[in-house]
This record gives sequence, C-alpha cells and structure tokens, in this order.
Amino acid sequence: MTVACNVPLNNALAALQAGSPEAAALWARYLREWTMWNTVRTVAPLLSAALFAAALWHARSPRL
Repeated sequence: MTVACNVPLNNALAALQAGSPEAAALWARYLREWTMWNTVRTVAPLLSAALFAAALWHARSPRL
C-alpha cells in the first residue's frame, strides 16, 4: 500500500515548484488521499490481529 499509493503521491508533490498553483491543487488532493491510505494502512493490521486472535481463541475452545 505504501509503495502503490503513498510513495507516488510523495513523488508527485516533490516534483512540483513550491508555491505554484499546481502545487496548491495537488496539496489538497495529497492530504485527502494520503490520509485515507494511511488510515487503511493502520486499520488493516489491527483488523488482521483481531481476526488472528479470534481464530486462536476459537481453536482453543472445547468442541461440543
């Protein structure tokens, strides 16, 4: 996710001249998209850990 989403946004922003109208427009898009992908990158491992813990708990529970 970092390589596919966040890094291209970083590179596009770095390639623009600071203070230009293009940079201002890209900055608004950058903040929205980078934050969204960073949130996904945070939530995905938390969800994965919760599912793993649930699977461990289920595997240890006695069978009826």
